[in-house]
Amino acid sequence: MTIYLLIFFCSLVFACIANKYRSRRILFYIFSVLTLFPTSFLAGIRNPGVGSDTTTYLTPWWSTFCNIKSFDQLLTMYNGHLFDDLELGYVILNYLTSRVSTSEFAIYFVTNALFSISVLWAIIKSKSPLPFAWCLFLFNYYNFSFNIIRQSISMGFCLLALIYLYYRKFLYVLIFTIVSASFHQVGYITVAMLLYISFIVWLSKKYGIKKSASILFSFMICILMFFNIIISFLMNNDILSMRYLRYFNMNDDGTILTSYVLYYIFIGYIYFYNYKLCINQRKEIFILSSIHLLGFLLCLSSFISYTMYRLSSYPLLISLVIFLPIVIQHSKKYNMLKYKRLKYSTISLSFLFWLYIIVIRGEHETVPFKSKIIDLILN
Repeated sequence: MTIYLLIFFCSLVFACIANKYRSRRILFYIFSVLTLFPTSFLAGIRNPGVGSDTTTYLTPWWSTFCNIKSFDQLLTMYNGHLFDDLELGYVILNYLTSRVSTSEFAIYFVTNALFSISVLWAIIKSKSPLPFAWCLFLFNYYNFSFNIIRQSISMGFCLLALIYLYYRKFLYVLIFTIVSASFHQVGYITVAMLLYISFIVWLSKKYGIKKSASILFSFMICILMFFNIIISFLMNNDILSMRYLRYFNMNDDGTILTSYVLYYIFIGYIYFYNYKLCINQRKEIFILSSIHLLGFLLCLSSFISYTMYRLSSYPLLISLVIFLPIVIQHSKKYNMLKYKRLKYSTISLSFLFWLYIIVIRGEHETVPFKSKIIDLILN
C-alpha cells in the first residue's frame, strides 16, 4: 500500500506542476510526461501475479511473441487462430514491444503506459482540471489496469473517441473507436456510447431536461431488461466471442459489488448537487450525468450478469475522471466554499473506496505489491 501512495504522490506533484505551466507548451508537455513516468514505471517492475490477468494471458504469451521472427509470421499465426481470443491490436502491441526488449517488464510498462497516456490525453483535451482528474484516475482505475489489461487500453481509446466527438472531429472518433475494439471486443460499446450521447443531446434539445430525464430512464430500463437477449444474439452471430459466456456466472459474495453500487450512488449525488447549484450549466450537467447514470445502471445490473460490470467500466471512466471534475469546477463560480468541500470530499471518498476495495478486499490482486527489481535493490 505504501509504495502505491508514494508513487501517486510523485505523479500528482508532476501533474500540479504541469497544470501550472499549461500556457507554456514545452514545460507543460515535459511535466505531463513526468506525470506518467512514476505510475508506468511501477507497473513495469511488478512481478507476474500482481494483477491476476498477468498470469492469465500476458506473461504466458510473452515468450511466444519474443520468438516470432517477422511480421508476416505474426499475421500467419493470427489468421490461423493460434493466439486463442487475443485481439489483433493487443497482438501487434506485444510483437512491437518484443522487438525492443524481450524482458516481460517491458510489456508490463508499455500496456500500462498506453492506458495512462490515453487517459491523460483525454484529460488535457477536455480541459478537465488536471491534478484533480488525475487523482481520481489513480484511485479509481490505476490498480484496475494492472489486472484488466486489454480492456483498460480499450477503455482509454474509447475515452478519446468520446472526447473527440465533442469537438466533432469524426475522423479521430472513427480511428479511436476501431483501435478500442482492436484491443478488446467489448470496445464495440464505444459505438453504442457515441449513439447514446448523440441521443441524449438530441433529446435535451427537443424536450427539455425534465421530460428528457423521464424518457431516458424508461429507455435505459428497457434496454437492460433485454440485455441478455441482445448479448445472446451477438454471440450466436459471431459478433461477440463465446468466451464472454463465462462472465454470466461469475459471482462473489456480493459485498464488493454492493460497495461499487453505493460508491456510484454517492458520485451520482454529487452530480445532482451540482445540478441544483450551477443554474446556468444545468443542461450541460444533465448530459454529462446521463453517462454516469448509464454506468451506474450497468453496474447495478451486475448482480444479474457479471458482463454488465465489465461494460459499466467504459461510461464510468469518462464519468469519474473527465466529467465529474468539470462539473465540480463549475461550482467554483457560484460558491467557493462549496466547491472546496465538493472537491476534497470527492477525493476523500475515492481514497476510502480505493483503500477498501484494493487494499482491504484485494480486488484485482495488486496488494501486496511485489517486485524482483525492488527486492534486488533492497537486498
